[in-house]
Amino acid sequence: MVEWVQTQTDWSFVLRTAPNIKVRQGQLWRKVGTYSKQKGSLVTAYQVAFTQKAALSLNLAAWWGATYEEPIYLITNLPNGSRACWFYKRRFRIETFFSDQKSRGFHINKSHLSDPIRVSRLLIAACLAYIWMICFGLFVVARGKTGLIDCTDRVDKSLFRLGLDWLKHVLKRGLPFDVYFFFQPAQLGENVR
Repeated sequence: MVEWVQTQTDWSFVLRTAPNIKVRQGQLWRKVGTYSKQKGSLVTAYQVAFTQKAALSLNLAAWWGATYEEPIYLITNLPNGSRACWFYKRRFRIETFFSDQKSRGFHINKSHLSDPIRVSRLLIAACLAYIWMICFGLFVVARGKTGLIDCTDRVDKSLFRLGLDWLKHVLKRGLPFDVYFFFQPAQLGENVR
């Protein structure tokens, strides 16, 4: 996949890798885990060959943040190791979304779809449903109804999970519910009916 991204796109990427993966610098192959020895440091190795099979020329950032228990090893096509670390830190903002789309929510990973067109349609529907569940979650919190689907002394669930559980709650009991968001036809374009 990394080879395809490198050759077929102009995307920038940062991927975490294991310390036992080998990279080649010049003629020497060494494990990624040998690059960082000191807490609070960032070591960047440029134009390393990543994996013996693909031998892609990428950059390696061996980053041991001051608050981390062990170093993190990143493979990237970005020219700057600190920039790669900055982007990698941002990934935590989307991890919840991925798990909501997959294991904790819609289970789209079990669709077994392989046709890109069909996958894109599923993703569009899942993203719209995600927004709807967030709206439901906001409704549940704003109306003080969390106790019906969650702990009464605290909120343990994300807005998405509250919304999804609320939808299950109302459907199971045959209660009415609102959609809470609508697309305006003028915003969708002239040809959409």
